[in-house]
Amino acid sequence: MVKNNKYLIVLIGWLSVVVYLSLFNLSDAPKIRIANFDKYVHFGFHFIGTVLWYLFLKFEFKNKYIKHVLFLAMLLDFLFGVTIEILQKFLTETRHADFLDVLSNLAGTIIAAIVVKLIIKKTVK
Repeated sequence: MVKNNKYLIVLIGWLSVVVYLSLFNLSDAPKIRIANFDKYVHFGFHFIGTVLWYLFLKFEFKNKYIKHVLFLAMLLDFLFGVTIEILQKFLTETRHADFLDVLSNLAGTIIAAIVVKLIIKKTVK
């Protein structure tokens, strides 16, 4: 049973937004003319996703069952990103899988983990 619905609701909401923006045709949306803008978006999606996974897991299990909550949050977010790329390849006609997107996702995940670790370290002192 989920103990902290607020974290789960925010996480599911965020993941839903990412799925929508990643899989649906947005060709009519205004174009942003910044070099590699999509890579920044991927980074941001997965930075936020990793933090939300971490918060959900940390408060859901209170470190009772999962020793390495942050690593699990990173893994879940990374797998989510790879799944989205695979779905783009096979389920959409307007999107395509891109290895650089996966690297941008991973960069967002890693930087989020570093930030979380720094915050934890600072608050524990």
